[in-house]
Amino acid sequence: MKRFAAIVLILVLVVSSLAGCGNTPATTEVPTTTETPVVTTTEEPTTEAPTTEEPTTVEPTTEPAPTLHIVDDVDTTGYEQVGRLYFKVPEGWTRKEEEGEEQKHVYQFINGDTFAYVNVAFQDELGYLPNTIEAAYEEAIATNVGPWDGMEEEEIGFYNWRHYIFAKGTAFENVCADVYLCTDGNMAVYFEFAASAELEKKMKDSIRGVLESAVIK
Repeated sequence: MKRFAAIVLILVLVVSSLAGCGNTPATTEVPTTTETPVVTTTEEPTTEAPTTEEPTTVEPTTEPAPTLHIVDDVDTTGYEQVGRLYFKVPEGWTRKEEEGEEQKHVYQFINGDTFAYVNVAFQDELGYLPNTIEAAYEEAIATNVGPWDGMEEEEIGFYNWRHYIFAKGTAFENVCADVYLCTDGNMAVYFEFAASAELEKKMKDSIRGVLESAVIK
C-alpha cells in the first residue's frame, strides 16, 4: 500500500520582506523563498513473507483528475511566461532583479518606500487528485503567509480559482496578501500577491487583470 509523503515543490514568497515597509524605509532586497517538499510517494515497509495468493486489484479512482483548460488561440505576445503558463503583469510592474540578474517569476511595483509583489508558480505532470495538491499548497500558505480568514471559489478568466482571503492581515505587521490557486491534480497554478498596507488598493486593483489574462498553452 502506498502513502503520500511530503508533497509539492513550490516557490512561495515570504512576505516578511515587506513587514517593515510601513514605518521604515523599504529595501530592494529580493524576497526570500522557502523550500517546500517535493512530490514523492513512499512504500510501506513490510516484513511479510511472499505468498502465492493472487494480488489484490487496486480499484481506479472514481474521481479522475480532469485537465485544466488548454487555450491555444490566445495571442500571448508580450506576456510573461512560467512554464506553460502565460499572463500579463500590470503597467508599472517589473520583474524583480537581484544583483543584476533576474529573479524569475517574482514581479514588483515600487512607490517610494512601499512595495507590492506577485509571486507566480506553475507545476505540470503532478498526477494527484486535486484535493491532495490543494492540501499541500494550503500548508505552505499557512506557513509562509499566515492563517487565512476565508476561502472563496472565484471564476476569473479561463479558470476557477481558490481565493485565500487575509481580511484580518497576514502573520506580518503592515502586510496584506491575497493568494489564488487553481489545480486539477495534474497541473497547478499559483499566484501570491503581497504588499505593504499602503498599497493594498493598488494591489487589489491589479489582481483581476493578472488572473483574467492567465492562460495555459
